[in-house]
Amino acid sequence: MNRREMSRRLLAGSLLGLGALGGGLARAQSQNAFPSRSIRMLVGFAAGGPTDNAARMIAEAMGQRLGQAVIVENRPGANGLMAVTELQRSKPDGYSILLASNGSLTVAPARFARLPYDSRRDFALIGPVVAYPHVLVVPAASPAHDFPSFLRMAKERETGLNAASVGHVNDLTIEWLHRLTGVRTTRVAYKGDSAVISDLVGNRVDFALLAPNVAMPLVQGQKLKAIALTSPGGASALAGLKTIKESGLPDFEVEVWNCLAAPKGTAPETINKLGAALRKAQENPDIQARLALSGQHVLIGDAHALGQRIDQETTRWQTIAREAGLPLLDL
Repeated sequence: MNRREMSRRLLAGSLLGLGALGGGLARAQSQNAFPSRSIRMLVGFAAGGPTDNAARMIAEAMGQRLGQAVIVENRPGANGLMAVTELQRSKPDGYSILLASNGSLTVAPARFARLPYDSRRDFALIGPVVAYPHVLVVPAASPAHDFPSFLRMAKERETGLNAASVGHVNDLTIEWLHRLTGVRTTRVAYKGDSAVISDLVGNRVDFALLAPNVAMPLVQGQKLKAIALTSPGGASALAGLKTIKESGLPDFEVEVWNCLAAPKGTAPETINKLGAALRKAQENPDIQARLALSGQHVLIGDAHALGQRIDQETTRWQTIAREAGLPLLDL
């Protein structure tokens, strides 16, 4: 090989090396630049409810940490499934994230024969966000005043109790209570809380499970009686109320919770940035205090623990639905 040929090859190799280095730098700069524009946070419920309120608090604080606005986009419908499917159609670039509910991730797989997604395979989990208990409430005229007296009343009534139920989480929670206590219960399906409240106050149904922000004003106004919480973490107005677990059912605990997820394939570096912003928002004392007003609390944990929780809850709800003989539904 002559000197000219050797110089040519060395120059070509140098250019290739610089090109590879430049490509690597470009990728690193692209990752470091995230986010360079606003992020949308999909919420599968209408504006004004506890899920939406929590989403807006967390989104604002995350935006301050990330240096870009995080904009809540409500996509209500099909018990939150509309927002889930919208996330599936989104690019895995971190600019579309979902405030998912356990109703969509762990309960829906136990109630529907086929879902257009897999809770574990189709999403990149960012982290848990917030949770709240349900409040077991009865009409003001009910003889029950705590959970043991509630069970006594139920067992003394030959026809059992009528339970007002809204959605699949309520359905399965009531079925689990029946399984653990043997109390005969007839679930009466409702489309929303307003009709449930009307029939509870009118003493036409025996009990229901309500979110704290719905139950508290009615309990404080002596229109309903609060019997027990389905998990710890009630608002200050319900701080003296025992959980069902504390009242004699050690295996029972149910809470409604939300988490953040991104489309499958989102870069780990992007997930880490979003997760760090989420945790910073959760540490904000003002956010914690505002959440407590509606009976919510922050739910701390990493993506690995969140995945384990999804697996465990899905198995539990599937077992309860199967043992209750509930048929699988079509979307």
